[in-house]
Formats: sequence, C-alpha cells, structure tokens
Amino acid sequence: MSEELQQKLRDQLWEVANKLRGNMSASDFMYFTLGFIFYKYLSEKIEKHANDALVDDEVTFKELWAMEIDEDVEALQQEVKTECLENIGYFIEPNFLFSSVIESIKKKENILPMLERSLKRIEDS
Repeated sequence: MSEELQQKLRDQLWEVANKLRGNMSASDFMYFTLGFIFYKYLSEKIEKHANDALVDDEVTFKELWAMEIDEDVEALQQEVKTECLENIGYFIEPNFLFSSVIESIKKKENILPMLERSLKRIEDS
C-alpha cells in the first residue's frame, strides 16, 4: 500500500472515529472503544479454544450450551469452562459472546441488556 493511500486511510478512519465519538471526550471514547475491542478479542479466543477442546466430542461450544442439561452435558460444560479459565483466564458463555451479540443485531433485537450482562460476566470471570 502506497504511503499516500495509507495517509488517506488514516485520515478517513480518524474522521469516522470523531463522528462516532460525538460529544464524548477522546479519552472516554478510547476506553469505550478499547473495551469493545477486548470483548471481541476475548470472545473469539474463548470460542476458538472451546471449539478446539470439543473436537473429539463432535460438538461446538454453542451447540453444547444449547443441549438439554443432563449429568454428562453439565460435566462437559464444566470441563470446558475450567479449561478456558485455566488457559485463557476468562470464560464467557456462548450466548454472551461477541458473535452472539452480532447475531442479535442482525435479528434487529435490543442488544443493550445483552451487552450489559456480557460485560458484567467478563468482569465477574
């Protein structure tokens, strides 16, 4: 990418960020934005780690949490949760992952309560 094109892209990104920021101070906007970047990163990392751990069980992370609860399912859920906490340091249930929030947006659902619960669960984790 040429230097001129890079500068043009930086200028456009800066302009978009300023419009999104509105009347919020730049430092408040930075913390808000960094929080969401961390949330997205953490969600993707947990989902990938959990899916990798469940390969032998032939089930995905989201499918496991959607299953009807019995002793085996509950034990496997606890195993995945422990695995994530030990290896990543955090755990988020599939319905609170960033990808689940995006799915809710696509369905035109109100995501604010979901986001609040999701961020609270990360904090509690």
